Amino acid sequence: MFPSGNPKPSQSDINFTLRMQECGEMMGIEVLDHIIIGQKSYISMREENFLSDGD
Repeated sequence: MFPSGNPKPSQSDINFTLRMQECGEMMGIEVLDHIIIGQKSYISMREENFLSDGD
């Protein structure tokens, strides 16, 4: 499978990001963002509210 160039996060991207955030919390590491770079744009998972604030 090749990248489409569309930075819109897939469900796999979202699941991976949330899992990495959970793992980071267990180790005391804060995940600041997950950036997906497309052909001519990007998506910040933090800006799109896919990452929890850890409250």
